[in-house]
Amino acid sequence: MKKIQGIHNDRGYTELRIWLGPKRNPDGSVNRPYRRIFGAYTLPNILRAKEHMDQVRRDFKAGKMPKPEPKPILFTQAADIFYHRHFELRQRSHKSKRNARSLLNNLKTYWPTRCLDSFKPIDIEQYREAMTKDRTGSNGRTKKGLGLGTINHHQSILSSLFERMDEYVKREEIDPVRLPEFNPCLYVAQPSTEHLKRERVASREELKNVHRWASLHDPEMLEAVKRAILSGLRKEDMRRMQGETRIRTLTGKTKRLVALPLDWSKAVNLSNWQKRWEALRENCDMQDFHWHDWRHTGATMLKELGVAEEIIQEILAHSNIQQTRAYINRKEERLRPAIEALKRELDVIMPSVTAA
Repeated sequence: MKKIQGIHNDRGYTELRIWLGPKRNPDGSVNRPYRRIFGAYTLPNILRAKEHMDQVRRDFKAGKMPKPEPKPILFTQAADIFYHRHFELRQRSHKSKRNARSLLNNLKTYWPTRCLDSFKPIDIEQYREAMTKDRTGSNGRTKKGLGLGTINHHQSILSSLFERMDEYVKREEIDPVRLPEFNPCLYVAQPSTEHLKRERVASREELKNVHRWASLHDPEMLEAVKRAILSGLRKEDMRRMQGETRIRTLTGKTKRLVALPLDWSKAVNLSNWQKRWEALRENCDMQDFHWHDWRHTGATMLKELGVAEEIIQEILAHSNIQQTRAYINRKEERLRPAIEALKRELDVIMPSVTAA
């Protein structure tokens, strides 16, 4: 085949190297040639290089400069770009930034030398398997693997990283980099975590047991429990509102405004919190109860009192009503009327037969 000017055999690879404009700029600086590699030095790649060269020259004459060739990028570099643009440059809470930084640092430690364009779905599957297994630490102790909800969150962040990097390149916010042909996280199934969602609510009997024990042994803990149920505030927000005559604060998690007609001018002693809370749970036989469940309890009691869902949503500072319904609508309670109606109808048609 006749040699084409601008296309060369560079150590077995098809190299396109052409000058666009003069070799020296008017200010005296040296202009670099446009360069691109098209794989092995074969006829199909030479024809591809020739077609691309003609297109670049046409664009240059029309005033369009060619885009630089995408360069490989390490996963660690992509993670830094993603964190800077997606978290640091946006209005994120300190807690959100801290959690994202910790998660991305774990991912960078797992893939310290991997290029971003080399990721496949099997890599994500291997990561999930490795992180969910129990492993022995350097001190000889067994470290428990990540839970299902946590590893799903890791995969979601990874998926977001691949999508955002693609957007940054398309919007020309960063230099072109090599990316996977597709988002590998989209081809790895995430098991459902519906069965892990808590629906624990304190019963009336449990509330009486808490009052009976705490009034004798820890009255201030009893007051803290009442405040948690009344306000629906999380523990960290309750600590910040100690001594206030009127509840008016931005929640630490969602930064939504909470304004409630409660007087907390008398501060409650919250020192040695964990030990006191464990003692209350143990003595009231509520070992499976979390402090956050008081928030669920208060919302459920409001619903039973006939309070509108929109009011409960405002008290809990939820961004949408679906979050609130997850707090107040336990499946058993929702299904109970329908099941009981069906049972009554079935008893009429098919009465129970008692053994003689």
